[in-house]
Amino acid sequence: MRFPEIGDKNLRYFQIKIYGTDGMKKPVKTYKTHLSIEEGHKDLFRTIAETSFGKKYYTGKMDFWYFFTSKGIELLHEYGFISFIAPNNWMTTSGGKNMRAHIANSGKIVRFVTFNNVMSFESASQQTMIFLIQKQEMHEPYKFDYKAVGNRQLNSAELNTYLLSNTIGEHFRTAFNPTDNSDGKTIQFLNDSISGIIDKIRGGEKYICKMMRY
Repeated sequence: MRFPEIGDKNLRYFQIKIYGTDGMKKPVKTYKTHLSIEEGHKDLFRTIAETSFGKKYYTGKMDFWYFFTSKGIELLHEYGFISFIAPNNWMTTSGGKNMRAHIANSGKIVRFVTFNNVMSFESASQQTMIFLIQKQEMHEPYKFDYKAVGNRQLNSAELNTYLLSNTIGEHFRTAFNPTDNSDGKTIQFLNDSISGIIDKIRGGEKYICKMMRY
């Protein structure tokens, strides 16, 4: 790819990594072209899990593309970007714990787009998302752009509009606390205004519990 608009700037480097998966349900034939859940492909996962890299990021019931995310983050220069088009269940599955922890400890989520029930690829039956992550250690809570289709279907023209503008679906800023998520706990991205209300409710619960002790 060429980026002439930045070619004359005095940059030490310019790096972005973009990946995609093929739906992860086809039989694994090669490491490069077919990604898979662990069930039915234990030998493949074991090969990676026994390496020094695998020992850091392998966990049971994970999807193979999680390895690609962690390897991509490791290969990036500081402040480089990685983007994936992949199933969105990594935020809540037990197998996604190590990848969630790696992202929280070594990256900054810049943008998150989810397609909800819209099936973006004919060969993939899973709900998909796109994330853009920058390699940058974050120690304080931060906000990023979140976009969701919502409970609707899109044709190809509407899908293009959804990706390129904010006229379709939900679009809001959401907060993420990397310290709270450094252990890889499950993630839920909420509208920042809703998150503030929930935090106040949680604070009230703590106050009530404290008062009940007396």
